[in-house]
Amino acid sequence: MKKLIAVVAVSIAGLWISSCAEPATADEIDEMCRHLGGLGGDSASPEAARAKLAQVNEEYDARLKKLEAEKAEAIARIDADEELALAEVKPQDAAKRTAIVNEFAKKTSDMRIELDGKIKRQTEERDAAVKTAQEAADAAEASWNEVVYKCTAEGAGVSKPVAQCRIAAATKDAWDKCE
Repeated sequence: MKKLIAVVAVSIAGLWISSCAEPATADEIDEMCRHLGGLGGDSASPEAARAKLAQVNEEYDARLKKLEAEKAEAIARIDADEELALAEVKPQDAAKRTAIVNEFAKKTSDMRIELDGKIKRQTEERDAAVKTAQEAADAAEASWNEVVYKCTAEGAGVSKPVAQCRIAAATKDAWDKCE
């Protein structure tokens, strides 16, 4: 019986002491809740989603610059070939010179149509990829904000030790074990 009374007394004292624990400050609750938002994994973090959006933009910008450079190089090659062809024809042979100019104008036109089509397709692909990445970033931001808002609303009764434990938690499971 004495043991039972001692256990009950210690339990009541423990509950009383824990209920007297200093409450977490608003800054600690804010930090704790922001940390919880980050425990959703990199795929859920707004920063990761914005980084993916920037990466998509950079990749497509590089592809478009490469196509523009390819177009400029092709035009320069055609122009150089035309000059060589014209240099081999006597200036008096106007018909042959006109035929060469027309032939190379057609080559330039065909090349421009082909590369402009590739550039247009790349631009359309970029726009679609950017839209998808932007939607993912917006969804991640909304999800993160919801988690943080809910946590902040429920965090008013959290004690300082629990808040500090949760701030230090490396995983959601570790977070849940802080009490």
